[in-house]
Amino acid sequence: MVRYSVGRDPLFYTADSSELRPTLYLLQAAPQLMPQLTVYDGVGGKIRGGADLFMPGVVMEEAAAGKSWVHENFGRFGKGEYRAIREASHWAPIAVAQWRVASDELEMQVSYQPSHPLAFLA
Repeated sequence: MVRYSVGRDPLFYTADSSELRPTLYLLQAAPQLMPQLTVYDGVGGKIRGGADLFMPGVVMEEAAAGKSWVHENFGRFGKGEYRAIREASHWAPIAVAQWRVASDELEMQVSYQPSHPLAFLA
């Protein structure tokens, strides 16, 4: 892993690829840099402890009749895109995750079925 810093502030890093990823430090200073996904309070501690995030732990609104629950809550996304994860009562991201599936693939899964479509990176 290679870390890119300004002074002592870690801003970006690369892991197993040459792709620059923002650090949690940078995302807490500028959360608008990455789309966010909100989880219920208390879920963050479980994530930090190594647990997978299942869809029932994600704060979602009911989609209007005939609308996609995935697109209404998360927008369209591709496999491999990143999301900053934050708890509902906090503004600062607590983790970074990468979608394991695209939005259209997630849409085909049954709503609230035990699924962990995100891989945590930080």
